[in-house]
Amino acid sequence: MWHCTESDVALSTNGIEVTEIVTDALMCGGSIAWLAAAADWSAADSLSSTPEKRPSYASLLNFVHSTCSIKDINHTLCYESLAPHAILIKGSPRRVAQVALSITKSEARSARDDILGKIRAKRASETLGKRENVALGDCHELMSDLCNSLKPTAKELAIANTGNQTKFLEHIGNVQTWLSAAITDPDTCLDGLDGETKVEMEERVSKVTQLTTVALALVNKFGEGVQKKLSIKDHQLYNYYNNLP
Repeated sequence: MWHCTESDVALSTNGIEVTEIVTDALMCGGSIAWLAAAADWSAADSLSSTPEKRPSYASLLNFVHSTCSIKDINHTLCYESLAPHAILIKGSPRRVAQVALSITKSEARSARDDILGKIRAKRASETLGKRENVALGDCHELMSDLCNSLKPTAKELAIANTGNQTKFLEHIGNVQTWLSAAITDPDTCLDGLDGETKVEMEERVSKVTQLTTVALALVNKFGEGVQKKLSIKDHQLYNYYNNLP
């Protein structure tokens, strides 16, 4: 008899990963099946037993569009970031939150590396002034801290779905805390910059901040939805073969 212990399974499409926590043989089998299916639409489409139950691509995009209508976020950035991954999201409030986390982490890492590259290039060309050097160094440090804050979020969100309601609140609360910390004054490093460098850094820092805000909003929405639907303390919060809430 095949036995699968608890482990992480990363589902990936278009470079975006969604982490599942596998707790038994049945779920592990399902995760592996979805891992194979998530790469393209035709494979994902085969997950439904009848054509009538298969969601259309348009309906998956509509879900993303509706999800991105949350208040106090950049709706255009939200939709343009998530729409290419509509198949992987598959109409799931949890998956859309996890994809948003993955996108945010990727953008933060890219911004961090670009800032470091700019520092090295300016030093090599001897065009890096003292004030700018300090400011870019601060920006790099802030982006590094943000990356560290974002790193455990996807796995923590996946873990939230393997326990009871009390554990769910604990894990989702951790994710919310880390995301909130990640969007606290990230643009303070811009104060010492001028000209073209400041414009470039403003664009990068602003995009990361806005994506983090989107991810936090989607995590909040998922958490609120689960709590509304599942009020029994010891009830299993996530059925692998069904999307909740």
